[in-house]
Amino acid sequence: TARQAAGMTEISIVVPLNSSDDQLARLIQQSIPSLVGPVIDQETRALKPSHTFNLNGVRFIDGDVQLREGDEILLFSSQAGG
Repeated sequence: TARQAAGMTEISIVVPLNSSDDQLARLIQQSIPSLVGPVIDQETRALKPSHTFNLNGVRFIDGDVQLREGDEILLFSSQAGG
């Protein structure tokens, strides 16, 4: 869903090292406004429950996260498995 709505498979953005899943969603929607609706809730500007963030393919992000230079955030559809 996200890939189709965005029309791309990867973006690079600068995020604060201390972030949250809601903050990541807001930063991503600034770069890819077409995600609002299908992936990001229009009212709350948070990820819809059908999507989740993953840090470096190792753990899912739920709430606050401590990031390091070079970390990769993956956006998954929890309904389609990725």
